[in-house]
Amino acid sequence: MKRYLRLYLHFLEFSFSKAFEFRIDFTFRIIMDISYYLVALGFFEVIYGHTFDLGGLNQAQARVFITSYLVLDAITMVLFANNLWWFPYAVNKGELDIYLTRPVSTLFFITLRDFSPNSMVNALISFFLLAAALIALPQSPGIHRLLTFGLLLLNGIILFNALHFFCLLFVFWLQSPEGLADLFWGIEKVGERPDGVYSGPIKKIFTYFFPLCLVCSVPTRVLFQEDWQQLTWVILLVSIVFYLTTLFFWNYALKTYSSASS
Repeated sequence: MKRYLRLYLHFLEFSFSKAFEFRIDFTFRIIMDISYYLVALGFFEVIYGHTFDLGGLNQAQARVFITSYLVLDAITMVLFANNLWWFPYAVNKGELDIYLTRPVSTLFFITLRDFSPNSMVNALISFFLLAAALIALPQSPGIHRLLTFGLLLLNGIILFNALHFFCLLFVFWLQSPEGLADLFWGIEKVGERPDGVYSGPIKKIFTYFFPLCLVCSVPTRVLFQEDWQQLTWVILLVSIVFYLTTLFFWNYALKTYSSASS
């Protein structure tokens, strides 16, 4: 455990030194993400100018949902985005060989190697927006629900990136240079809307099989619904099954990987 902690501290040191060499990029990343936040928040404000309810959420509840998604997006940009972007190219070019020979978990190395300080300011902004949305709720959900929500949001962040990684794994078998990345980015928008706007088979697919609804939408409902404990168990069970499935595909992919030396 100490070895992994020391290794990650080296990742941080390298990432910060690299980021401060490109200060213009640092500034524009902040401006770009703030613009995205304004558009996302403004979108829901416009909708609630014409309705009192969207997918079972009132305006105050929807603000918690959308700011939760902004936190997810910000943490993804800080911790995972650069690594997942690089991963399929490493597979195609045979650069994955370097990490397979390291005396640490290859999965740890390839998913956490590159930290993005450029997005840290925006992460702080997103946390502030979420805190403001929670404080503005007409009725406090209670400490137990808030703690559960925080843990489920953390799980949602990991789950979102596991979903992305799962789609990238198909680069091992397909001719596509990025696996099913385009498919992921085409359907990940499902998670940006409350799950109550979906129904029938579509809702079941994105709740139990490709669980984008469990990323932010269902965790947000834990704050407001009476059956919040049941929802918590659903999220955890489906997440565990998906993590195990992704790990299985990862191990199987490594067995079929043709390295640069083969």
